[in-house]
Amino acid sequence: MRTDTQRLHKSLAMSVLLVLGACASSHPALLSSEAVASQRLAQYAELLRRQDSSAIAAMFEPAGSMAHQGQRPVVGRADIQAFLKSFSNYKVLAYEMQLTSVFARAHSVQQTGTYAQSVLTPEGRTLQV
Repeated sequence: MRTDTQRLHKSLAMSVLLVLGACASSHPALLSSEAVASQRLAQYAELLRRQDSSAIAAMFEPAGSMAHQGQRPVVGRADIQAFLKSFSNYKVLAYEMQLTSVFARAHSVQQTGTYAQSVLTPEGRTLQV
């Protein structure tokens, strides 16, 4: 059980990288792309609450990655979906995200932040992550 808890803590300690294809290099477009990225982050958080691994994976570019503090990134939609499905026996009770930085360049936006999550384990324990 300790292994499951450690795995959950490590795996959920994520910074989110969403790559968007609609960004341009001018300043107004950059602001617009950051607004779009914030909207997409809210969508991402809602999908996490619903545990919709297919829809979450589809938000990523084909070679996009999900980075986890202290672990190798999960790369590609199929691997991201499989990774998230590995938590299907857990129930997300609450999920909140707080952005700490947004970096937009050319055709991508990188968002980094923190989150708070309450999760019910398959064994019936509630974890605060």
